[in-house]
Amino acid sequence: MALTLSKDKLPVTLTATNINDSRCPANVQCVWQGLASADVTFKGSEEERTIKTCTGGCKVMSIPDSETVILNGISYEVKLKDVTNSENKIVAFITLTKTN
Repeated sequence: MALTLSKDKLPVTLTATNINDSRCPANVQCVWQGLASADVTFKGSEEERTIKTCTGGCKVMSIPDSETVILNGISYEVKLKDVTNSENKIVAFITLTKTN
């Protein structure tokens, strides 16, 4: 899945890959809560950067639950809010929040 954003004619493409969900299912007793993760690649006009995003038991695996990226000179906080899996389709919900 890829999404292209454009501000002032400077496009940025976001691609989510390696989406995984090992969180404990509803109504099941688990030893630990598990986590969901995804690799997010940001590709601008001059640079490309991939970060791992995570929600759930991220600290156990030493994965940050948010990261800051700079896209075309603007700083954003990136968070993986959720991962859903229905009808054999896995979807990552990622938020970008402007920080400056």
